[in-house]
Amino acid sequence: MRGDIGVGEEFVVVCTTGCETSREREILTLSSSGLYTKAITERRAISINTVGNHRSNMVQRLGARDTTALVQLAKMAGLI
Repeated sequence: MRGDIGVGEEFVVVCTTGCETSREREILTLSSSGLYTKAITERRAISINTVGNHRSNMVQRLGARDTTALVQLAKMAGLI
């Protein structure tokens, strides 16, 4: 783990190889702009469970501790 933002060492490599889907990247971008789950669901006409699943998939795949760490890491990697 790197620092206190909960990142696996492979994070930057994984992020830059395009492992996330376009919908996951969209959820990540909206989350990084400060939107809560309900606002994202209303803007994109998707369910709360769908947003949660996308976030959970990214957190697990990229080795982040939580959504906040995921957003910080994505910013550091230049994804958003």
